[in-house]
Amino acid sequence: MPVKRLRVLLAEDDPAMRQRLCELLGREHDVICALDDGETVLACAERMKPDLILLDISMPGVNGFTVAHQLRNALPQVPILFVTQHSQPLYVEEALRAGAAGYVLKRNVVRELSTAVRQVHSGQHYVSPCLLSA
Repeated sequence: MPVKRLRVLLAEDDPAMRQRLCELLGREHDVICALDDGETVLACAERMKPDLILLDISMPGVNGFTVAHQLRNALPQVPILFVTQHSQPLYVEEALRAGAAGYVLKRNVVRELSTAVRQVHSGQHYVSPCLLSA
């Protein structure tokens, strides 16, 4: 039986990283929306009904934490996975408080993204292992 391809909404402001994430996700899933700012995420998510939302923290306009809070209210059943460069514990804590189910560092995305997506979508949490030992 084939594995279900998830419908993923992606918000990442850096064009090169957005393209890289689309390529990585596209191997197993369908990127239904790839945005470059936080302001349009909520409207797109409500319209497209993704299975998973992948967010950056630092984006122009509205940051990822604010977007995550909005998404938790509007679409509480859709898991949120942060992919970010911020490795400070305070950022991880804030992401989890905002309702994220996962947190992956961009420097580890090639090794960890597939596992993180699977775990988060199945109702588990995922945090880059290097952050847990810090």
